[in-house]
Amino acid sequence: MSKRNVTLSGFFAFIITATLLGIAAFRPNNLKNNLELSEKGSKIINNRLVTPIKQKFKFKISKHEAFSRCPSGTSFYVNEYPTTANPYFTGKVSHYKACRGIEMCQFRLSDDESQLEVWDENKRQFTTPEKWLVKATMPDQKKSKNNTNKEYSQEAEGRN
Repeated sequence: MSKRNVTLSGFFAFIITATLLGIAAFRPNNLKNNLELSEKGSKIINNRLVTPIKQKFKFKISKHEAFSRCPSGTSFYVNEYPTTANPYFTGKVSHYKACRGIEMCQFRLSDDESQLEVWDENKRQFTTPEKWLVKATMPDQKKSKNNTNKEYSQEAEGRN
């Protein structure tokens, strides 16, 4: 390759790289004011949803499973942040026992972190955490995402 061809190749590589970086840097962001879940929002989810789930279902984890390489226990994670089209933080509460996890519920928290709602699989709509918890722990309910205490415990132990 001649010196001229090497110089032209380098120049074109630079132009392509600069163009791609420019596109990535100035791409419009549809997040509402780049919102992140605050400590207040985390406390609301923990106090109104995660802690009551732990108290109602009383999952038991053996010492062997507690020292697994995978996380154990009940926790939440946010998988979507507020956008102009959807003004909610959305996420899931899951219970893990060693490496086996089950999804307990889906939730949404308003972008101002004032209203928490849980998805009711039977009604196909969002409801309050308190109403969802009452329905989820009712013994004669059909098996669904809102399983009974016993069914959740069996799923967490890997029996189902």
